[in-house]
Amino acid sequence: CSLPSTSSDMSVTKGNLAELLKGLQSSDTVTQLESVTKLRKILCARDNPPIDQVLDSQAAPILGRLLQSSDSNIVFECCWVSTNLVSGTTIQTQRVVDAGILEVVVSLFDSAHTTQVKNQAAWFIGNVSGEGVTFRDYAIQVGALEGLAKLAEDSALTQKMKENVFWSIANCLRNKPFPEFKRVRVCLPALVKSLSNKPLVDALYALSYISDGPLDIVDSLLGTGCVSRLIEILKDSVYTKNKALLFPTLRTLGNISTGPTEQTQLLINSGFLGVLSLMLLSAFGTSIKKEVVWTLSNITAGTTEQIQAVFAAGAFSQVITILQNPEASLRVRNEAMWVIGNALANGHSDQIRTLVEELEVIPAILERLRLEEDEEEQRAGQKVVIVGLECLEQILKTGRLIGAEYADLLEFAGGLDVVESLQTHESETVYEKCVSIIQKFYGQVEDSESNE
Repeated sequence: CSLPSTSSDMSVTKGNLAELLKGLQSSDTVTQLESVTKLRKILCARDNPPIDQVLDSQAAPILGRLLQSSDSNIVFECCWVSTNLVSGTTIQTQRVVDAGILEVVVSLFDSAHTTQVKNQAAWFIGNVSGEGVTFRDYAIQVGALEGLAKLAEDSALTQKMKENVFWSIANCLRNKPFPEFKRVRVCLPALVKSLSNKPLVDALYALSYISDGPLDIVDSLLGTGCVSRLIEILKDSVYTKNKALLFPTLRTLGNISTGPTEQTQLLINSGFLGVLSLMLLSAFGTSIKKEVVWTLSNITAGTTEQIQAVFAAGAFSQVITILQNPEASLRVRNEAMWVIGNALANGHSDQIRTLVEELEVIPAILERLRLEEDEEEQRAGQKVVIVGLECLEQILKTGRLIGAEYADLLEFAGGLDVVESLQTHESETVYEKCVSIIQKFYGQVEDSESNE
C-alpha cells in the first residue's frame, strides 16, 4: 500500500526516533521537513517497517498538526508517512484514525496545496477504506468521497495519479452494506467521465460496486447514459483480450441485468447480447464464461420478447453446447442450466418448441442430470438438479398443451430412466419432483426402495 522509496535502508532506534520527533516539533520548517523525510524513509523499509515503534512514540498527533502546515513539501511528506502508518494492521490503522489524522487528510482536498499532496491524501484514504466497512464508512462520513470526486476532475493529474484516485474511490465503494446513496452519487460524474478516453480498471471496478447497489443508485448510474460506452469497452476488451478491463465491465453490465425489465431492455437495445454471444465463442477461462452465462440467465428470466432476443443473438445454441459438454467447467454448466430453466419457465410455447425440437435441449439437460457431483459441488448441484427436473416438467407440460409427443421424446432420449434413478437422490425435494413427473406424465411410480 505504501509508496516505494529508493532510500529504505535506514533503521530506527529509540535515540534517533526521539531526535526525529524533536525535529518534527521544531519551529524551523527546514528542520521539520528534514525530520519528516527521514521518518518517511524509515517507514519505507520493505521488511517489517517500524510502524508500532513510531506510533508508540506518539508521533501521530504531531503529524496531525504538521498536516495543517502551509508548506506543501512538509504536508506531502507527512501525508506519505501517515499513508505508510495505515499500510499495516487494522489495529495500527485504528490508532492513526483515533489520532484524528483522517479528518485532517480529507480537508487537504479543499486546500491550496499541490495536486501531488492531494494525490497522496487519496492514497491514504484508499488504505484506510481498504481496512473494512467500519473504516470505509467513517472516511465517507467525514467527506472522503466528495474530496476524491473533486480531485478526480483535476486537470493536473497524471495518468498514474488518476489510477490512484480511482483506486481509492473503488475502495470506498467496496463491501456491503452499500454506502449512503447521497454520498455515492457525487462520484458518478467523475466515474462516467473516466470512461470517455482510456478506461481505468479501478474506475470500472467502482462502477461494478455501484451497479450492485440499491435500485436508486443504479437508476442514477443508468441516467448518465453510460451503458453504450460500457458495452463498447466490453467489446474492445474481447477483441484485445484485455481481461483486466473485461471482467469489471462485464460484472457491471451483469449486475444491471439483474434489475427490473426496463434495465435489461436497455442492455438489449444497446447491443449487449451480441457481445455476450461473441464471448461464448471466444477462448476465455471459467470465471469469465461463468459470468457471461450467469448474465444470460438474468436476461432469460425476463419477458418473452427478451427471451426472443436471446434466440436472435444465437446464444441459446451456444448455451446448450456448454450444458452438454463434459469438458466444460461444472460451474459454467450449472449456470447454463439456469439459462434454460428461466427460458422454459418464462417463454411461450413456440419458444419452448424451438428449444426442444430445433435446438434439442432435452439431451443437454439429461447430460447434466446424469452427472455425479463431488462433495464440494453437491450443494450447488442439488439446486441445479431441481432446476433440471423443472425444465423437464415444463417441457412435458408444454407438449401436452400443444399436442406434441414430448413425453415419448424424453423417454426415447433416456429421460425416464434418469428421472427414475434420481429418486434415490438424498434430497427429498428431488425425490418428490421425480415422483410428480412420473405420476403426471407416465402414470406410474418406480420407487427404488420398494424394489429392494
